[in-house]
Amino acid sequence: MSVITIDDKNRIRIPKKQAKIAGIKPGDKVLIFATLNRVHVVPLKTKKFVGSLDGFDFKEEEHEATKYIFNTESK
Repeated sequence: MSVITIDDKNRIRIPKKQAKIAGIKPGDKVLIFATLNRVHVVPLKTKKFVGSLDGFDFKEEEHEATKYIFNTESK
């Protein structure tokens, strides 16, 4: 675990130790998304996600794309 500072252009630098643990190398693509008070960075090398994120409350049946695809309304 590391504490870092966001620079004046809202960039972060992933410390070498954490990048190595996550398998992230310069030039790799990552998925970045925000939830309440958190930012998640996920390497896209394998595109295989196992498990779920703690505190990530996603309800597929309420997702806008799902409503459109299956022509359903949230009840």
